[in-house]
Amino acid sequence: MRNVAIVLLLLGLLAGCSGSPPESTPAPQASAVPTVATTPGAVNPSRKLVKNGALTLRVVALTETSEQIRAKAAELGGFISNSRFDVNSQQAESATIEAKVPSEKLDPFMQDLESLGKVLSKSETAEDVTEQFVDMEARRSNLQREEERLLVILKSAGGLKDLLAVEQELARVRGELEQIQGKLKHLNYQADYSTVAVTLTTTAQGSTVAFWDLSGTVGNAWMLLKLCLRLVLQAAIYFVFLLPLGLPAWWAHRRATRKPEES
Repeated sequence: MRNVAIVLLLLGLLAGCSGSPPESTPAPQASAVPTVATTPGAVNPSRKLVKNGALTLRVVALTETSEQIRAKAAELGGFISNSRFDVNSQQAESATIEAKVPSEKLDPFMQDLESLGKVLSKSETAEDVTEQFVDMEARRSNLQREEERLLVILKSAGGLKDLLAVEQELARVRGELEQIQGKLKHLNYQADYSTVAVTLTTTAQGSTVAFWDLSGTVGNAWMLLKLCLRLVLQAAIYFVFLLPLGLPAWWAHRRATRKPEES
């Protein structure tokens, strides 16, 4: 049991050292590193980029345009992952479509979509995840080596306690390895396929942009009429409450003005 515990402790120390960042290792001598000529603006083929786009279009036929988007995505090796259609109170239709296309086909796909209607807004994003990808790859390699060492120890484990201790450590390593592999798979998918969020809008059926909006004018006139009626009603209430106070003053003023005339 003591030998197995010592071996497991050494494995843990080795895994911790192997998982340390690359900056902790001494840099090689400059003479030992071959120089590689690079051209300005050259793109590293191993670079991992997550590229996405968003586009808002005003179209005439919503259903027809949606089918065109689906066909263009399929033509480029992509697909529609989500879609939704809505109609507001003015009978204006709108749709939101989420398309997945290969990342290298993002630019031509966006250009094809722009020809389907009037572009109201457009945006593209690109996130460099190369460092994150390299870190996870290194972590996966370390876990795989640790798993191999544990399998060797498992074959030579003598007692039941030793066997259980090795199996427990092996289960932990395999659990972490599965998590890393899942994250790598998801990151690769994000880099391989770009997400394009498309919003389609239309005007109300049978309506055009008019110089004079009759419904809006009637609504404004009705609001103004209600405001005037409310002001008149408030003035009448004030008059009723102030009349008992004003009548004595008015009567006294009238009598005072009549006395000089009678004399």
